[in-house]
Amino acid sequence: MSMGKIHIFTDADLDGAGCIFLLKQVYKNFTYQVTTEKKFREDFLNWQLKNKVSDFDKVIICDLNLKDNIDMVDRTGIEIYDHHSEHVEKRDQYNKAITYLEEDGSCTMTIYKEHEPELTNYQKLLVKLINDYDSYTLEYPYSKPLDKVFWSYTGNRVEKFLNDFGEGFKGFNQYHKNMLSSLERKTKEFIENETFYTGKLKVSGEDRFIISCFIQFNPNEISEILLKKYKCDIALLINLKGKSVYFRKRKDCDISMAKLAEKLCDGGGHDDAAGGSLNDTIINITKLLKPIN
Repeated sequence: MSMGKIHIFTDADLDGAGCIFLLKQVYKNFTYQVTTEKKFREDFLNWQLKNKVSDFDKVIICDLNLKDNIDMVDRTGIEIYDHHSEHVEKRDQYNKAITYLEEDGSCTMTIYKEHEPELTNYQKLLVKLINDYDSYTLEYPYSKPLDKVFWSYTGNRVEKFLNDFGEGFKGFNQYHKNMLSSLERKTKEFIENETFYTGKLKVSGEDRFIISCFIQFNPNEISEILLKKYKCDIALLINLKGKSVYFRKRKDCDISMAKLAEKLCDGGGHDDAAGGSLNDTIINITKLLKPIN
């Protein structure tokens, strides 16, 4: 085993990028692979066709809800950082892997608290913004635009994000501002022209009003606009191309989106935002909804 040989699996979102950003301050040199909860099992098995965990100082997995993959990753030489509630609840099932499973606002914050790397003020601000967005606290005005910039990248988003913000958050350059303006126009056109559907969904014995539509981009802001405009409890957004579904809720709704996603589509996530795969259950729910005139 060569010293300092580390490989990392991270989630394909802003928080996953934040994990890599911080781990670069801790370990400096490593290889990493971007994946998702849905793709992780396949990606990890494919990686093992060419690699052995024992050939590395450590294999790190961060910001991935591994609740259904504990048997595969509970091995000596693996470190796991995560904050998804369904995964944290199962931490006692680990025996060999080193785990840092805490219900923090973000996995970025979990890593920051564990390692406490030396950061500049700009880098500390970046950590705060990522945590603010992933926890959906939204205390800082730049956290939502930062997430929008991340998802506006094409190709390897994590790598491009690190190139732009590796020194921390110093504001947005003109390229980022153009991305945000373009997304704002696109979202406005979508809200004005798209067909939306509404109806009731019985959750824990109570009827909840839901708003639904088909999307291909910007689920967070679109759901936020729809929930406010139509005064519904839950937004159910469907990406047919990606065969994915997104659950979002009003701030005062007491239903856990993570538990709802787990029940309806074997998904997961957080209390206020979750997702899963499009399945027959979701399709049958949409058949009960009516278009808004």
